[in-house]
Amino acid sequence: MKNLFKKMGCTHVKKILCILILCFSLPIFSMSLSILEKNLNQYQNITGSFTQDRIIAILKKPLRSSGTFLISKKHGLIWKQTDPFNLRVILSENKMSQKYQNQPEESFTKDKNPSLFYFTSLFTQLFEGDFEQLKTNFTFELNQNADTWTLTLKPKTMPLNKIFEKITIKGNKFINLLVLQEIRGDKTIIRFNNQKK
Repeated sequence: MKNLFKKMGCTHVKKILCILILCFSLPIFSMSLSILEKNLNQYQNITGSFTQDRIIAILKKPLRSSGTFLISKKHGLIWKQTDPFNLRVILSENKMSQKYQNQPEESFTKDKNPSLFYFTSLFTQLFEGDFEQLKTNFTFELNQNADTWTLTLKPKTMPLNKIFEKITIKGNKFINLLVLQEIRGDKTIIRFNNQKK
């Protein structure tokens, strides 16, 4: 199971981590896209823990992993998976490093792997509140229910619309849930806990 998890989980984590840049740049009181834009930069750092379920159509049970994260405007995203195996990924605007168990660290740069960093550059636009650019790639649906909000993004351009059917983000003060629904039927559900700024 670990080999399967490594094969399917480690490669998939690159897409997910780029998506996380999007979700943790969202504000705490987001009831309209204009308010979202104004509040994108209110946190310098957010830390917490996560539980991820990767639901794959051909498998009877989801692949579950868990660990901790730090997202920082200065340092990017640091994703530390501790179960079922150790995996550390550090993602910044121009570089990504990945270390699996006791194996040597692998590094990837934007100039040599432009397709890998496509998601990074795209979601950096959300950090900057650049909704005009994001509207060229997504349609948005923002809903409020009491003190919680749900933001649904539906990609409308390639390659996003060839991978994801939709991306759903739910939260209140912080992001609590991220769901990535893929076109082929697979789904990734990430639950966030113990968030601190």
